[in-house]
Amino acid sequence: MTILTGRSAIESGRSMPPNDPPAGVDSDGKRLAMMANQIALFFAIYPTEEAAAAVANHINQFWGRAMRRQFLASFSADDPTFHPLVARAFTRIRPPDDRWTVAP
Repeated sequence: MTILTGRSAIESGRSMPPNDPPAGVDSDGKRLAMMANQIALFFAIYPTEEAAAAVANHINQFWGRAMRRQFLASFSADDPTFHPLVARAFTRIRPPDDRWTVAP
């Protein structure tokens, strides 16, 4: 199995979309979009639906509540900033569950 990352992904034609998030997205939002696109590139060798599920699963498991909250608030599924797999995974990313957050 060959994993395409970085230069290999670009040479294969599976380049990442432009890193220009929508107006109003701060540098943290840009970082989250870049991270999501990197996750998508890692899973891009899998069949599309399996890869989209893996992208969402990774974000749900390894991103904290604040990261997911900002990501979901800053972007939409049809954002041109995203790798197509991130766009497919977007609706599967769970919003943070704040039921257990202690009030200040």
